[in-house]
Amino acid sequence: MGFESSKERSLGFNMALLALRNDFKKWSFILWIVIIALSVYVFANWGAQGKIGQPTSVIASVDGDEILFKEYVEQYRSLEDRYKQMYGKRYTSDMAKMLGINRQALSNLVDTRVILHIADKMGVHVSKEEVAKKILSMRMFTNEKGEFVGYDKYKRYVEGYGKTIPDFEKSIANDAIITKLGDLVNASITLTDEQVEKIYREQNEKIGFEYITFKARTFLPAAMKEISDADAEEYYKSHKEAYRTPLKRSISFVRFTPFDFKKDMQVSEDEIKAYYKKNIDKYTQKEQVRASHILIGTTMKKRSYKDAKKIADKVYALLKKGKKFSDLVKKYSDDYTTVKNGGDLNWFPRGRMVKAFEDTAFGMKPGEFSKPVKTQFGYHIIKVTGHKKGKVETLKEVHSHIESALKFKKAQELVQKKANEFSKVAKEKKDLAVAAKAMKYKVMDSGFFANDPMATINGIGPSARVANAAFSLKLKDISDALKTAEGVIVFQVMAEKSPEIPPFKEVAGNVRNDIAMVKARALAKKAAETFRTKVTPKNFKKLAMKEKMPIQKVEPVTRKSAPANFILDKNSDSFEKLFSYDKGQFTEPFPDRNGDIILCHITDKVAFDKKDFLAKAQDLKAQEIQRRSNDLFTSFIRNARKSLENAGKIEISRRFQETQLDNKK
Repeated sequence: MGFESSKERSLGFNMALLALRNDFKKWSFILWIVIIALSVYVFANWGAQGKIGQPTSVIASVDGDEILFKEYVEQYRSLEDRYKQMYGKRYTSDMAKMLGINRQALSNLVDTRVILHIADKMGVHVSKEEVAKKILSMRMFTNEKGEFVGYDKYKRYVEGYGKTIPDFEKSIANDAIITKLGDLVNASITLTDEQVEKIYREQNEKIGFEYITFKARTFLPAAMKEISDADAEEYYKSHKEAYRTPLKRSISFVRFTPFDFKKDMQVSEDEIKAYYKKNIDKYTQKEQVRASHILIGTTMKKRSYKDAKKIADKVYALLKKGKKFSDLVKKYSDDYTTVKNGGDLNWFPRGRMVKAFEDTAFGMKPGEFSKPVKTQFGYHIIKVTGHKKGKVETLKEVHSHIESALKFKKAQELVQKKANEFSKVAKEKKDLAVAAKAMKYKVMDSGFFANDPMATINGIGPSARVANAAFSLKLKDISDALKTAEGVIVFQVMAEKSPEIPPFKEVAGNVRNDIAMVKARALAKKAAETFRTKVTPKNFKKLAMKEKMPIQKVEPVTRKSAPANFILDKNSDSFEKLFSYDKGQFTEPFPDRNGDIILCHITDKVAFDKKDFLAKAQDLKAQEIQRRSNDLFTSFIRNARKSLENAGKIEISRRFQETQLDNKK
């Protein structure tokens, strides 16, 4: 459509503004915003110039559409203003670096160009008249009657903020294009009444319950007895794919560890003394106390301080009468994390505990117990069981330790150097074994392993890093020096084994274990069903205790608020069925996310409220459409950006990266 830079070529646009002034109030535009800080304040900080280049310097491009340095400065300062408003006096230049405002600013500008790229490909454009309507919606360009203020005032206002008319009109056009594209995405989202009701239920229906677990592994011995050879072979035949091995590789490698070189390392007395002096804090043992306590809590128990004090005084009186501290811990303490250990808090220095507790503990002798001590947690009765005075270990006492540590550090540095040298030679010879023989290093063989996060490699141990590296190279390639848990290795990829289904004999043990687990779960479910026929809300605790099955409590949750590690898989039928039960009922046995069986007793229920749903349905529908539109639009941009990046159509100036991104200015 063109954005004219001269007054003469802007007259047509000016006339369009004048012609539309009477229709101004009919137009309403809602800017589509999905990426935070995507749109820049129209007049904020115009004319700002940066530390490198000119305002018109090109810093990046998206499919040939250039991004100028002045745009980056505007976007950066706009983001900075928002963070300053958010954090106030706490905002600093260090915080700006931590937040990565420089990268955010560039990313936002690139995303804007990507959106415009998408719009262009979809044929989404705006006319000069649409841009005029948008500008007429801005109060600064209309008088009290809603009429356009005239070209001269319009020009002065825009240029007063360091913008040219063409730049300003282009920014308005781009916003309008983004709005149009957003409206298209928005229009593509539809929701039925049933879907809205489902969303309401997910957010509002609640269920709270207690449950017991029938552990599958407790039924494994019985399950194993039921498995015949014929059962195992039949199961194998119908589940062969489950035993297919993945692609595997083997490597030959040379290992370098600090222990190989440590004995040859030399450390001078001056180095030892310098290390001791620099790290004196490591050899300074602070004063410490070991104590146990009985906590009469206020927070967890929702108990008043007055009531807590009465109980604490009672416990203190019992101690004075000779009652055992550990017995009173079990009976009265609300610190459940230490009850099993007699209230023991282990050793602690000053500064670890709250002040009142600490002051009391450090003022006592081993064997003494305190009067009730008030803290924000309630009242504590403290018993000191040990005391260590502060001490600084002498250089003589730690000399051998420092010498060993320094030798090990030097050996580590040498290991990396030796491994790098070996890798270079091996690559030159294109044969790890030949290079190892020439340099007198031992070659080890890994055997075959899969590219698995849990891969255990012979001679190396568990190492997803090595496995991943081995599968990223070609056969016979030699690696760079690669760090492992024990040191550094250099390897050559030797062979590859294709996926295969091993014969029954090779996996018979695994097959039997798998069948046993299936049968054990069936037995666990049967036991749960039997238990369910006997249980009532009144005898639940008694029966559970008789079976030595602890009762676990789950506070009320909605389908939406249930955590990712919820006891039932949130995508399972069992999870949905759970919400169909009423308060007081026992559920059918459910398989939990650990492969065991649970039986639930519903203790709390917030059911579907039709009246409340009807009152909130329209707002809920609008919110969900907006959320889905945002997600779709964001995904749209992300995929388009990735596609452009892969095609090499997003370019960032090397100079800009070096001065603004790499140095984090």
